[in-house]
Amino acid sequence: MNEEYAFQKKLCDNYQKAAESGDLIYGNKLALCFLTGQGRGQNIDKAQSILIDLIKDGHQESKLDLASLYLVNKPSEINKAISLLEDILGMQSLNGKPEFVLASTFRNVDKLRYQTLLYHAANSNHKTATLVITYGVCMGAFDISLNPEICGEWFELFKSDFGLNHFYELTEFNNLIIDDNYLRALIISDDDIRFIKNNLDLLRGFFKG
Repeated sequence: MNEEYAFQKKLCDNYQKAAESGDLIYGNKLALCFLTGQGRGQNIDKAQSILIDLIKDGHQESKLDLASLYLVNKPSEINKAISLLEDILGMQSLNGKPEFVLASTFRNVDKLRYQTLLYHAANSNHKTATLVITYGVCMGAFDISLNPEICGEWFELFKSDFGLNHFYELTEFNNLIIDDNYLRALIISDDDIRFIKNNLDLLRGFFKG
């Protein structure tokens, strides 16, 4: 057992103890241990079972993780994923993540809804949605256009708050470099790093075509 896995295992052991005492937040963290395989052997079905139980107990945030699990690991369950995401649109604590993930399901189906959901995610301070919007709208990849002043505002977000101008230059929107230290240098939180890495397949889909 390497040192990093041992550290993650200890964290997951602590999450499990708290979850067994009825803590829903730590129950969610435990589910993610099984989902990602960090600190536990990866077990998608176990993660799914835990998340379903958490949702039954009222933990609305677990709907995001369960929806992501369906989309990435069980794509035949896309309708369940969409339903879960629609239930939590606008939840302030999730900072636009449901809108961002739901947008991925409409990319090649309904462009208007795809773009609208991205706008809502970006307006909720979702950093990656801001990146996609800037590229898609201001670089002409979408079917709609914005006032140049608005595009200027998006680019200013790149340069200031998020540092995503470097992200743009290095990835060229084709191959995403996912490195924890690099992402932290872009002032992306640990929660955002976890979300991006857990949804990498979805994220890459935004930059294809």
